[in-house]
Amino acid sequence: MEILVVDIETAAHDPRLDDLRILDNSVITEIGVVKLDLESGRVEQLFNEVCSENKVCSPESWIFRNSSLTHDEVSSAPHLNEFKAKLQSLFDKYPTTSWWHEFDLKRLEHPSRGIKIPRKFWDPPFTLKSFLKIPFPDGTSIKRPKVTEAFRFFYPGQNLDHPHRAILDAEVEADIIYQATQRWPELRLDWQNYLISY
Repeated sequence: MEILVVDIETAAHDPRLDDLRILDNSVITEIGVVKLDLESGRVEQLFNEVCSENKVCSPESWIFRNSSLTHDEVSSAPHLNEFKAKLQSLFDKYPTTSWWHEFDLKRLEHPSRGIKIPRKFWDPPFTLKSFLKIPFPDGTSIKRPKVTEAFRFFYPGQNLDHPHRAILDAEVEADIIYQATQRWPELRLDWQNYLISY
């Protein structure tokens, strides 16, 4: 079985509202999509583009202070609309996931963008929470894992250089999903049992 793993980077239109929960303040600045073969673990890059949108993004946005992506790159990049047909053809063909559906997929499917993701694979942090059992610092309960925490679970002693660039993050996230499906085959064989409705 093959799935897509998508990662987006965003900037804020209004830096005073640079909050992940505010959908309408997000400007998509970069999209990376890889195809993961859940049988072999092979990861193939399918889409890797910096893009712009109608809303101007603030140069003070978090992404420009925490990655190699620059405001100038985004300002001069093609509009997201130029990539919509290609992206839609990919999403129509494969089940799709991201590290956090509420962030990546919800923004891609925002009505202003007109993109639809008809088949979703399970959401890694929500699904892997009960498998990885990573505790909160106070030890009272288990948490939804961050990418870095899940990476350390499968690769103990190794630190992840998290570049916050879409294609590189998508590759890491795909590998974590593959490792999880190898350790717990039900996540590959009965994957539809782990879907979350939004």
